[in-house]
Amino acid sequence: MDKTIFCIDDTPQVLLLYKQILEEQGYTVVLASSGFAGLELLLRYPVDCFILDYRMPQMDGADVIRHLACRDAAPPVILVSGSDPPEELQRQVEAFIHKPMGFDQLLECIEGVIGSTDENRDFN
Repeated sequence: MDKTIFCIDDTPQVLLLYKQILEEQGYTVVLASSGFAGLELLLRYPVDCFILDYRMPQMDGADVIRHLACRDAAPPVILVSGSDPPEELQRQVEAFIHKPMGFDQLLECIEGVIGSTDENRDFN
């Protein structure tokens, strides 16, 4: 498969679940426990998709999306949250999934987002 997914969430258990499930599906997974760490890692790794938590301390999902929007080619984002982000923010991402979510739902969403991107896309 050779696709890289960045998972940014401030809950360590959620990150470990993402890693386990996505690696079982053949994805390369990069984890970050904050928006700052995720944006820093973006400079070092190609990315095919972001799974991004909305509610995080210091730099929340909306802040990360604003930073990504400043890039020439922003990677697709799947926003996840237990609360409802503003509709304007939901329109800026490829998909929004409510927590708690089923991992089948997440995998289907990832396939839909990655399948709609250019195969040779590089966001570095």
